[in-house]
Amino acid sequence: MNQATSVNPFGYFCPSNGCTPEYVPCQDFNDFLGYGLLVCWIDGADTVCRIRPHDVCDLREAFLNCVEDAMRFWQEQEIGKDTGCDPAQPIVSLACPQEECCEAGWRFERVDEDALLFVFFWTGADDRAIWLAREVIEGKEQRPWPPSLRPGR
Repeated sequence: MNQATSVNPFGYFCPSNGCTPEYVPCQDFNDFLGYGLLVCWIDGADTVCRIRPHDVCDLREAFLNCVEDAMRFWQEQEIGKDTGCDPAQPIVSLACPQEECCEAGWRFERVDEDALLFVFFWTGADDRAIWLAREVIEGKEQRPWPPSLRPGR
């Protein structure tokens, strides 16, 4: 498989205490991205659905799109309330036995006092929540270029 579909493309390393972003909000943005990409890996031995390499790539694209949307809109969200954000695209349709179909993808679900909640959803399975600490991104929002520094001037 190529780098885009390797199990752990960012080389995420679980802390020795086992506190992944499912349990404790991640305090490092690169670790958060690495863990999210790792969550997108679905091993064929773990499901009856047919998983193709491009499904993993699509789930990883959806995760990155979800993070990008969250970075743009998280400050506009009411604390503790569902964001109402649509699932990030692409949503992956997986072929399952008996011609059933299930969907998997990511959504930015909530902003809490200390963290942002991202959810990996999968039809017929439990959702998987991962958390990013607000302090990791607060104050680092993209700002518009000052008129004198805009590209193309």
